[in-house]
Amino acid sequence: MLKQIFLFELKARLTSKATWIAFGILILFALRDIMSAYWDELIGSGRVYRNSAFSAYLLFMFSSFWVAIMGAGFATAPLLKDLQTNCASIIYSKPIKDYEYFLGKYFASLIGMFVVLLGTPVGFVLVEYIGPLFLGPDQVEITTTPWPQMLHAYLIWTVTAVLVFTSIHFALAATTGKLLASYLVVVFLMLLWMLMEVYVRNSATDTWVQIVDPIGLSTVESQISYWSAEERNTNFMSFSGTVLWNRLLYVGISVAVILLALWRFDLRALARKSRKVTKATISQEDGVASTQVVLHRITQRVSQHFGFMTQLRLVLSQGWHEWLL
Repeated sequence: MLKQIFLFELKARLTSKATWIAFGILILFALRDIMSAYWDELIGSGRVYRNSAFSAYLLFMFSSFWVAIMGAGFATAPLLKDLQTNCASIIYSKPIKDYEYFLGKYFASLIGMFVVLLGTPVGFVLVEYIGPLFLGPDQVEITTTPWPQMLHAYLIWTVTAVLVFTSIHFALAATTGKLLASYLVVVFLMLLWMLMEVYVRNSATDTWVQIVDPIGLSTVESQISYWSAEERNTNFMSFSGTVLWNRLLYVGISVAVILLALWRFDLRALARKSRKVTKATISQEDGVASTQVVLHRITQRVSQHFGFMTQLRLVLSQGWHEWLL
């Protein structure tokens, strides 16, 4: 049954418009960041390529930020939509064990987030081909994609970020049955990150700040900020010291949180929550249903023709609604 739940939910994630809209947005953000004037200040010397190894580590480090923000909606959707659509009681009527339901939904959410975050490496690779269109054919700011360094950065930052924040968001949704808890965690992590950045800017960088940094900016800068221009183009970040401890800390927290949520998860309780519908809500739904029947009878003979902009707005609206679910 675990396999069936996983495949069903994975198909729902991969066929969701919200998944591919977010994927495309991350491609555009990656291109925008690397091609912007702000990126010139980050990479430093003009001898450093825009799509250098330095840029790869810096860009992929920000995956933690995107997963923390987007994961609140994407990672919790497989669970919360069953509550919001009152499907939990129907699911419980089937011979499904708690851990099968939990793990099937969790692994589908995990892979769904990996698909969304693939937008960042795709955008980084496209810089080699799209960059000259903006900088001219004689540009010297772009080189061939540093694939080994890019994959190394992807493994260190993106893979671990997806595991950490997807696990935390999913565990909170499975425990509380609400989206609010996930957003509160996002707010807390962002405040923690900003406080650390203020602390680092106003004092010498401490080791504990690099280890505890939830995004990893100070952790990355502790290594790559001291690279020369030549090293920024070709170097590999050392996966040791504070970088290693930072990743181990948050991966350890995420594993502990997801295991605790799995141990406490109760599908029967989830079904009970789905049945807690007030009489006012029921009557409101009945009224809406009656109105829809009347409107359908009135408009069933009317043909509907939508223009391109109307269809685009409908797609974006549906994608946003699915993200919230």
